[in-house]
Amino acid sequence: MSLELFEYIQLANMTTDVNNRKRYLQGFQVKFELLKVLLRLSTEKKVITLKQTASITTIVVGIGKQISAWKNRQ
Repeated sequence: MSLELFEYIQLANMTTDVNNRKRYLQGFQVKFELLKVLLRLSTEKKVITLKQTASITTIVVGIGKQISAWKNRQ
């Protein structure tokens, strides 16, 4: 999944067509939301600890803000 997220960002950065860029950023957001759900499930199932979740969540929030800023800039 992380490779797919990276692909979406690369495609968005490489295209000059605004419509394609928005489509790639939307694709990123869909996969990113799935990643956040998997993170919550991993925490609930005790695959990862609350401390690990807190660390990851800090990063996830930052990424979410960045992708929103990129989308709004279009």
